[in-house]
Amino acid sequence: MSTIKKSKFGAEATKLLHMMIHSVYTKQGDYVAIRELISNASDACDKLRYTLQSGEQSTDIDSVKEEYEITVKFDEKDGIVEISDNGIGMTAEEMEQNLGIVARSGTQKFIQEHSKEIANGQIGQFGVGFYASFMIADEVTVISTKFGSNETFIWKSDGVEEFTIEKSDETKKHGTVVRLKLKSEAAAALNEYKFTDIIRTYSEHIPFKIYYVSADQKTPVNSGIALWLRDKKTISEEEYNEFYKKLSYLPDAPMSTIHWTAEGGVEYKALIFVPSIKPFNLFDHERKAKGVKLYVKRVFIGDRELSIIPPYLRFLCGIIDTESLPLNINRESIQLNDECTKISRAVVKKSLEEISKMMMEEEKGQKFWNLFGEIIKEGLCEQYMLESERNAILAISRFYTTKSPHTLISLDEYIRNMKEDQKEIFYITGKNLEELMQNPQLESFKKKDIEVLLLTNAVDDFWTTVVSSYQEKNFQSVLNADISLDNKQDDTTKEHLEAKVDVQKLADHMKEVLKERVKDVVISQKLEESPVCLSIPKGGMNSKVEKLLIEQGQLSKRSTKVLEINQSHPLIDEMVIRLKRNENVEKLNDMIEALFTCACLMQDEPIQTPHKFTKFLYETMLDNMFK
Repeated sequence: MSTIKKSKFGAEATKLLHMMIHSVYTKQGDYVAIRELISNASDACDKLRYTLQSGEQSTDIDSVKEEYEITVKFDEKDGIVEISDNGIGMTAEEMEQNLGIVARSGTQKFIQEHSKEIANGQIGQFGVGFYASFMIADEVTVISTKFGSNETFIWKSDGVEEFTIEKSDETKKHGTVVRLKLKSEAAAALNEYKFTDIIRTYSEHIPFKIYYVSADQKTPVNSGIALWLRDKKTISEEEYNEFYKKLSYLPDAPMSTIHWTAEGGVEYKALIFVPSIKPFNLFDHERKAKGVKLYVKRVFIGDRELSIIPPYLRFLCGIIDTESLPLNINRESIQLNDECTKISRAVVKKSLEEISKMMMEEEKGQKFWNLFGEIIKEGLCEQYMLESERNAILAISRFYTTKSPHTLISLDEYIRNMKEDQKEIFYITGKNLEELMQNPQLESFKKKDIEVLLLTNAVDDFWTTVVSSYQEKNFQSVLNADISLDNKQDDTTKEHLEAKVDVQKLADHMKEVLKERVKDVVISQKLEESPVCLSIPKGGMNSKVEKLLIEQGQLSKRSTKVLEINQSHPLIDEMVIRLKRNENVEKLNDMIEALFTCACLMQDEPIQTPHKFTKFLYETMLDNMFK
């Protein structure tokens, strides 16, 4: 061995190095360190390839016959990890500059000194990735031979204050070996499976082969294929399908493939797939947009924190690769800025346009909506959304209706089918289609041939409170009390006016009996066959939303509803007569209680006096049985 040169880390580096090791990287150190060292190895191989191809090195390019490669080796017994490459290597001076000065990037310096063409393949930016090694290692040794040199140098440090550089007595091939003497907890956590998982997750598309070397074999781990970087004209459907299956872990072929390159202001490449089956964790909120992965220069950065794809498009899977987005110094997440917003809006716009095209094909559109319609509608619940984006979601949305209970239609179709004098888009929310079709509050709509949207997804109770209109047509719930369809002909005859007064007296009496349990009792404009129904008062809250707020402790109790009565129903007629004659008022009040309970049952409202209802029901059945 030659004389060992001992140096201190430069520029207050002791404190800075401690911060880099313990503060910058917020996640588990094992994958961060491995990812960063593999990225550095990739840069080294890319630098050598560029140097040879550019003619900067006098060596004949054909003389370098070996394939560029990166190897990972783990000695579980001694707790030592080695990550090696046959790239450009480093001299002793470069070791001191690149490894001894924190936050100095050798890659950035290389790019500045050479043509910008090399920048596309280079990953490093900040010059701090190497120091992630000390998160999991007590000691780091770097052995490197510069291409074209016959000298090998060894850099060594425990990451505290000092590092040493010495010349090795043995000259090795060009390239670099990073040897980590692992901390005991890191050694216990790592194994062959963990290493291959880290490589496939974060470095799968590195352009050089990565091998895991065990005692008896050398196994290739990554594919090295970045399909999204190729011209889509050169990619076959089979290649797309295979890439999709590997990316999504789904066995099917995608329903649609969207592949494009954005150039100009913000540059990125995107390859997005629309699955043809539901991902198993589609409704897991931890999934968010996990199906779409963010890459910077082929290296996976993150998905959980990714804000480019909104949650309502989380069923998509694919890759967005860009050099435009600024990374945080730890390269674990992106910094939100205008460019991030521009990419997000462009990707969302492109995805919605593709979905819109699919919806034009009846069979494919029906399949897509049955799979992902409920997720898409979650986007309508977002208050701070561009109007153009909200309208795009509404345009692709599909609905069952009272006139089309078996075939989905669009809002545009609904509007084309509207009555000439109809100004609102009517809808009703509930548990299922069969139940909704039997709802009493649809009776007049059916009679007047007015189409009503049937909304059965849980999300429908929420987006309808956020979205007020589409194509200048207001959304209107048929469950509201302030709806008038003008389905009753004005009758000014004395008999009719008297009858109306009598019915109003019954309504007033019913309100007195039910007291605070109802907001009001009114003569219905919606009922045709049923005697009563419960409606939401003007300005009132959707019952499902109200129930959720109560469960979350944000409301103390349910609001009172409006009881509507059908003045043409025989039961109401009989009750009017009994009230007018003032006979058997107690029985009349029991009937009022029973009708109110029936209305509550129909609207899934809680029954406050079940004992009264069951007693009345038993007595009524006995009376009828012995008549």
